[in-house]
Amino acid sequence: MMIVGRNADRGEIARKALADRHPESDVRFEAADLSSPQASARVVGCTIEHFGRIDTLVSLAAGDPMPCLLHETPIERVPEIIGSITSGILLPLRAALP
Repeated sequence: MMIVGRNADRGEIARKALADRHPESDVRFEAADLSSPQASARVVGCTIEHFGRIDTLVSLAAGDPMPCLLHETPIERVPEIIGSITSGILLPLRAALP
């Protein structure tokens, strides 16, 4: 299992917790911001290099990119906000496709 996140300390805590609960499993952590196409490609490459393939990819996003209500958000910012929300989900999926 490969875990990816921006925060190395929290990622290592999660990796260790999973490895402790499932000692038979190979649990890895890579620090990366998956809203970057290059980081997504790098992590997918590292995963395939280590595990040989990707069987399942679960892609989640977190954060608060919209600190106000939509009707209070300047319309010019909406594309940027949508991009920041979706890129961290879609880029790893795209990087994993052949």
